[in-house]
Amino acid sequence: MSTLLNASIIDVSNNDGYHLWVVYLAFPKIVKYTAKAYVSTGKAIVLKCTGFSKTKPIMIAWIKNNMTLKPSQNEMIMQENVTEYSVMSQLIMNSTMYNSNDTYQCRVSNPFSSVTSQDIIVIFQEPPQRVRHPIVQNITARSITVSWLPPLHDGYSVISNYTVQLLNPLMTPLPTTCNSSLLKNTCVVSTTGTTITNVQPYTTYVIKILAVNAIGYSLATEVIAKTDEDVPTSYPVNVNASTLSATSVYVSWKAPPVSSHHGIIIAYDVEYRSIPWNRTDIIRVNGSRHSMTLTNLIPFTTYKIMLRAATIIGYGPTSPHKTAATLQAG
Repeated sequence: MSTLLNASIIDVSNNDGYHLWVVYLAFPKIVKYTAKAYVSTGKAIVLKCTGFSKTKPIMIAWIKNNMTLKPSQNEMIMQENVTEYSVMSQLIMNSTMYNSNDTYQCRVSNPFSSVTSQDIIVIFQEPPQRVRHPIVQNITARSITVSWLPPLHDGYSVISNYTVQLLNPLMTPLPTTCNSSLLKNTCVVSTTGTTITNVQPYTTYVIKILAVNAIGYSLATEVIAKTDEDVPTSYPVNVNASTLSATSVYVSWKAPPVSSHHGIIIAYDVEYRSIPWNRTDIIRVNGSRHSMTLTNLIPFTTYKIMLRAATIIGYGPTSPHKTAATLQAG
């Protein structure tokens, strides 16, 4: 048997002295190639193709949009022998040389024949689309439960988690903590819902939700929520008491600090206790008032006067007492 370029030729003789030449052509073949490639925006594409042929030389060409590529500054082609009869080639293209409509193929050839791959699918990865249909539910004074649906498209990269951000109405970011967070002091969850726990009562918040994959963040989906009221966490301030007569004392005050209201102040309780009789009375006044006159008091008696504010949920703490003494009768 002898070997020629792309054929093996066998001399088969018979008893009559005739010779039969049998020719086996050595066609090239593609052993493997990148059938599907994932690439993110701004990154290089790397495609690989391995060819085999017993006839040499083996050559691999790359085809882009039905045109054979030549090595250039932006399209690098590297080829190396893998075994005696196989060659592997890589096509490396920088991000300026491709777009989503391009088609690619690899062609393996020897001097007498060639074979071309099917179109190589290049999938361009990107950040996911927005999350859908956020719903705020189970609102309390100290927590907000929010849920959502995943994006319709993940950008050809698996969504790894969701980031939930808390902002005030001026869109200033606030610290955000939540249940089942993957990170401390931030809200990053793997599920499509969570409960935000670091909110204040009777406060309006903007909640942003972003889906995250290996490429980056989606655009934010926003939802607005307002927490429920709670009891005040401070007492009325600037409490003053001044004697008017033997049976009356004038009392004035200011509302607790605004940050401690935690709702609408609907009432004040004015408590006054006589000394040494230790008799206590309470008068409730509307939350819009900031002064009143205590009447029908015992003459020539000292009183301790204290106040507390209330929202619809209940009362806050009691203020330190002020003292006032009524005048002697007569």
